[in-house]
Amino acid sequence: MWAKKIELHDFRAFENFFEMDLAKNITCISGHNGIGKSTILAVLNNCGELKKSCYSIKWLSFSGRIF
Repeated sequence: MWAKKIELHDFRAFENFFEMDLAKNITCISGHNGIGKSTILAVLNNCGELKKSCYSIKWLSFSGRIF
């Protein structure tokens, strides 16, 4: 399973609508300071987290790996 698209609405550095299509692998996210590179990576990281309250395991990542 993988994310196919990111859509951000008024979130951190993205004051307007932002949309980005994704492939199975991301090779590079680059640009000047302060344009939202870290925000994009944080959104990708947080969308795949399943908390302990949802499952009986300690931590499960988007890929299914248990932490």
